[in-house]
Amino acid sequence: MNERPNYETQDDVEAQDRVLTELALAWKCEWVPLPKFYETDAALMRGRKVVAFVEVKCRHVNRDEYPTLILSVHKWLYLRALGERLRCGSILVVSYVDGTYWLDVGKSEVPPIVFGGRADRGDGQDVEPCADIPIGWLRPLRRAD
Repeated sequence: MNERPNYETQDDVEAQDRVLTELALAWKCEWVPLPKFYETDAALMRGRKVVAFVEVKCRHVNRDEYPTLILSVHKWLYLRALGERLRCGSILVVSYVDGTYWLDVGKSEVPPIVFGGRADRGDGQDVEPCADIPIGWLRPLRRAD
């Protein structure tokens, strides 16, 4: 089995941890990182109960820089299946320069599917079918009081 290169840097991990900590504080829960073989980054917990699975994306642009956010169809389907089959949240969290936003993938409409991805690394596997999520679907992260 050919394994893909791991492009994740220590800075990426630290940024993801900051976003997950912000999310957990806002929603009054804890987060736990998931093993590498999972298709999502973390689980949100209240006590021992998993209340949501979370995929985090950190973007170094303002939210309105692009009209959509692409997410691999593979990740979209995995998140959606977790939410539907386990009856819990399946959350996409996106950190932009100007704020943090979220979407419950399991409760969302199905976005258009496009072929896209990154071309700057010279890795042909970076281009794949993607969910083309309108940024208007993303809700600002606020405290759940």
